[in-house]
Parts: sequence; C-alpha cells; structure tokens
Amino acid sequence: MTFGNRIAAIMSVVLLASFGTMIAITLSDLRDDMRQRQGAALKTVGLTLRSTLERNGNTALALAQVFALQPGNVSAVANSDRRAILERLQPVYAYLSKQNGVEMLQFQSADLKMFLRVQEPDNFGEDVAQSRPMVVAVNHSHTGQSGVELGRRGLALRGIAPIMDGSTLVGTAEVGLGLPDLIRAVKTRTGAEVAVVLSVGMGAQQGDKKVYGDLFVNESTDNTLFARLLEAASPRLAREDTFAEAVLDDATWGIVVTPLLDYSGRMIGGFVAAANFTTLHASYWRQAWKLLFVAFAAVVVCFSVIAVAMKSFVARPLQVLGDWLEALAEGRQAGSAVPPPGAADSDRIVKAATALAGRVASDSADATEPAT
Repeated sequence: MTFGNRIAAIMSVVLLASFGTMIAITLSDLRDDMRQRQGAALKTVGLTLRSTLERNGNTALALAQVFALQPGNVSAVANSDRRAILERLQPVYAYLSKQNGVEMLQFQSADLKMFLRVQEPDNFGEDVAQSRPMVVAVNHSHTGQSGVELGRRGLALRGIAPIMDGSTLVGTAEVGLGLPDLIRAVKTRTGAEVAVVLSVGMGAQQGDKKVYGDLFVNESTDNTLFARLLEAASPRLAREDTFAEAVLDDATWGIVVTPLLDYSGRMIGGFVAAANFTTLHASYWRQAWKLLFVAFAAVVVCFSVIAVAMKSFVARPLQVLGDWLEALAEGRQAGSAVPPPGAADSDRIVKAATALAGRVASDSADATEPAT
C-alpha cells in the first residue's frame, strides 16, 4: 500500500468514526425527544382523567346537596314518605339519567338504612352501615362527601349530602354518576382510548367478564382494543401513574395507568388510557433515515475531496520527488521530474538533496584521487 493510500485509509476511518459518533448522538437526541413528547402526551391524559373525575365528583355532590336541601324531600325523609319523593323526583331522575349520566338517585335514613332508590323504588330497607363507608362518614360528620365507591349496582362516582331538619340529621341524599360518560369525555378531550379496570382481589365482581391477571375491564371506549392491550402489556396498578408501551398490528400504543382509589383509600382498580403514537414513531424513523442518508452522502463527498486533495498535494509530489531522487542517485538528468513549483516542502527537499548529492560526489572524488 502506497503512502498516499495509507493516508487516505486513515482519513476514511477518522471520517467514519466522527460521522458515526455525530449520527449516534443525533439519533439518541431524536429518540429522547420522541419519548419526551410521548410521555408528555400520556401525562396530559392522566391529568385530564383526574380533573374530569374531580369535576364530575363535584357535580354529583352539588346535585345531592340540591336534593338534600329541598324542603319537600326533608319532610318526606323525616316522615318516611317514599311516595312523595317518588312522585316529585322520578321525572327529574329520568331527565338527569338521559342528559347528565346520573345512574342513581337514592336516600338513606338516619339509622343507616336504604330509604329509597328512585331508580329501583321496590328495593329498599337494607343496612348500609358495613357496605357504604361514604354514607357512614356523611352520617357522622354531617358534611357532604364525593368519591368513587363500589355499591350494589357496581362502581359509580358518588356525591352524598346530609339531609338536615334544623340541626337534626334525618338522612342522606345520594347521586351517582356513571363512569362511561366520564371516560368518553376524556377521549373527546385527549383523543385517547380509556378503560376502567377493577381488581378482583379488592372485591369487584367481574361477572362474565374476562380476567387478566387480577384485573377485568369494567367500562371502556373500545372493548376489543383493551382486551388485546391487557394481554400484551399486562399493566400494573400502583399509587402513582405508571407507563407502558405495546405494539399491535404494527401500531404503537402508549399506555398510562392512573390509580383508582375508593372513598376509603383502597386501590380498587385504575383508569387505563391508550394513545396511538404510530405517527410519532413513523416521523422519528423518517427523520432517522434522512439523517443516515445525509450522513452517508457527506462521508462520500468528504472522502472524495480528501482523496483528490491527498493525491494532488501529497501523493503526486512525493511520487515526483521520488523519481527525481532516483534519477539524481543514478547520475541521470532529473529533467522534468523536478517537483512542480509551489510545493514549498518539496522545494526544500530538492534543494537539500541537491546539496547533499554535491557533497557526496565531492567526497567520493577526493577519496579516489591518488596520492602524490
């Protein structure tokens, strides 16, 4: 391998290492940016879930307080007059259930018995002291409460307010909002699919629904999607938001699991939100391939320029200089083999070689001259 080729090979390695390092750093930055954007979007979904849950809880409590403050309801609960409440509130409940997602409107007596379910008027009288801690809390504190709680009809976002006759508690009024409207509202705001999953181990009844580990889908905006996601990603419940990723049919889904705590603070399940990030990942790969192509083209151009420069300014002058020195050593006329003008280092070498050749020739002549 000639000297010029060795220099070109070394420069090629240096170029490849330099561009490879820059490409790796840039791709890493692009991937980090993609992950940050994906994480920010999922955190936004989690925040939207929490804010929607809080807002709907306040709505349920406000409705319960309205019913608790109506004088007709106060006197009817105090006098155990279920018919009076039914005649007044059945049309109201029919409207609210259709327009506002109210699934239950019910009243409990001061002795913690179910006084009336407007949605099921024939089902009343059971003791709720053990099964409904939120009702017990309102009964004892005389202060309205809201939160998620499991009940006879399943999971609901409930607001419970005390019914006071002067300073005396006569019962409690309860409004329960269904979660389907809540998760649909979150989907509308964020574009993410949302499901409510419950834990069998925490007492939720799954009925005929499939259980994935300890979880089953109670409500969702897309049952088929979440059935596949729960099988693929196996999300875990924690006291804080957890994140995961799953690939289904070449589509990349980002998943955030927001804990679902009931009024007692038990983690009975979670909200699972899934956002499709296929477009974001495809954009990353497009940028990555563009970067690789540009880097490859840059390496080819730089190598070509360096190769031409090395041949013109290093390899060719060295070749000419070598020819000139060979001619000088053999006592031949160097002639046109003298290096081209403008090559300062070559000119210096030529002058030094000429002077050295002169000295060598002079010394040789002196050594061969016979003694007199």
